Amino acid sequence: MGGIIRGLVTELGSVFIKFSQIMGMRPELPPFIREELTQVQDKMPGMPEAQVRSTLEKELMKPVEELFEWIDYKPVAAASLAVVHHAKLRDGREVALRVQRPFLPGIVALDTIIVLRILLGGLRLLLPQIRKTDLTFFTLSFEGCIRREIDFDLEGHVQERCWQAMQASQQTADYMVIAQVYLEYTSNKLLTMEFIPNLMRVDELFEKCTPDELWALLTT
Repeated sequence: MGGIIRGLVTELGSVFIKFSQIMGMRPELPPFIREELTQVQDKMPGMPEAQVRSTLEKELMKPVEELFEWIDYKPVAAASLAVVHHAKLRDGREVALRVQRPFLPGIVALDTIIVLRILLGGLRLLLPQIRKTDLTFFTLSFEGCIRREIDFDLEGHVQERCWQAMQASQQTADYMVIAQVYLEYTSNKLLTMEFIPNLMRVDELFEKCTPDELWALLTT
């Protein structure tokens, strides 16, 4: 059942996947469904090479060969809103390219209405655990979050401010890593940042490490 739900939301697209990611963190859902939904975090299908090239050239207004020494078109990660590729700029810097999926603003606008008005209403009927829950705050938060998440230029400036604040504090810089954003290669549909290898999402860290291993990481 969980696999069927995961396959369905994958086919339905970005907003449904984002909604599933949030629902997958809710304790009210049966464990077998939560386990399946965690797989939609960054293991979604990628995009064709031609689509990635087209987006890069449209956003940066130059042929990719002029800007990049190479681009690995096999995605490092593929999520609901974007696909991440490893690349190397002509100046030698290795970067992560977060490329937005095509036609996303229009798809998001329509699918948000479907998710919040139809799908969420159906879930309230099927799951007694959330039937009496006031979802007004969640609905408003979800709509605002989705709108902000598809503006990569906004995300880039916020991340850059966080990076600058971290650099100003040596204590923070000793145990926290934030990728530097290259704003000259960033737009509404493309976020270019420093490539940092061998890092793991926090939720994956908790899943794959024993309590002793986590404690060792925190106290190193």
